[in-house]
Amino acid sequence: MTSNKSTLTNSFSLLFRCQWLLIGSLCCTLLPEISKASTWKAAEKDHLKLDLGIISPAFLFDLRRTLGSEQSKIQYKPNSQTKTYLGFAYRNVSLGYGFTNKSNADDLKNLGETKSNDIQLRFIGTNSFEFSYQEYAGYYIENSEELDATYAGVPVKIQRSDIRTRNYSFMYLRNFDPEDFSFVAALTQSDRHTASGWGRFLFAGWNESFIQGDSPFVPAANAATFGDLSGLQKLSQKTLLGGLGLGGIASSGKWYVTGIMGLGMAAKSANSEFAGAGGKNLLGSGAAATVRFGMGYNGEWNVFGLQAIVDNTEISIVGATVSTQINEIKLFYSHRLDGISLPPLDYISSFLD
Repeated sequence: MTSNKSTLTNSFSLLFRCQWLLIGSLCCTLLPEISKASTWKAAEKDHLKLDLGIISPAFLFDLRRTLGSEQSKIQYKPNSQTKTYLGFAYRNVSLGYGFTNKSNADDLKNLGETKSNDIQLRFIGTNSFEFSYQEYAGYYIENSEELDATYAGVPVKIQRSDIRTRNYSFMYLRNFDPEDFSFVAALTQSDRHTASGWGRFLFAGWNESFIQGDSPFVPAANAATFGDLSGLQKLSQKTLLGGLGLGGIASSGKWYVTGIMGLGMAAKSANSEFAGAGGKNLLGSGAAATVRFGMGYNGEWNVFGLQAIVDNTEISIVGATVSTQINEIKLFYSHRLDGISLPPLDYISSFLD
């Protein structure tokens, strides 16, 4: 029997694969209305929005090597259980934390156990600042059947309980069209759009990530396929990234669909360690992308919907590519409380509007 967790994970994976189509469709819907000014209603100063939901965050990494027309890859994922999410949003400030739900016995057997911490803090406005911290211990190889035929047709994956990751990140976003498009409405639903709109934005960020295992990330049986990359067992990266993007929201009454997509470049400083071969330091560059997608109902007092976030960077190392990705998807319900004034957060919000 397929577990609820597996069904939920497959649904999330389908959403991520379709994200470019969804956001592209949204942009096509909005572009014909460029000349039409949109309106949005700012969050009240005495409204506190309480959030409750289910969140599924993950820090993923892939190893890829291309020879001619053939590409070999290893996709590492944590068995990050869905979490019960509690949070709040007050004007331009939001904070949330996820409490890990009880693990499913079949998932633990097939994918192994992952221990994780994930914290997000966002200050959203014309100038937006996002801070996040992720820590995971325990991974499995999603495409195990491509590396070892004995895993074909079975739910069990190659498990690596020794692999640990840690990531700190900061993202700044500057909205060039704040009159037509509200990041607060799109990302935290504290503001409410009353008509469709779109806006251009700039993003810049920094992150530091660590990936480490007690043995190489590439299974010994696949060492020849991945060449020099086969000995890699530790990688630490510092990344500076930036780019431009487009965000939009399609609003019909109190219902909305929103998408934000930014593309740019990343400069990286990396330190790698190889089994029996010491370490290597390198400077490199690569692509960077940030994606936000959401849909739901944003009423005067009640809000519910779905939200997805994807941040991706990659770096070339010893003739191959290592990419890291932060995923987060959330199903939520929120309720606004009236008559609650938080002067310190009003003060912070005044700098973000």
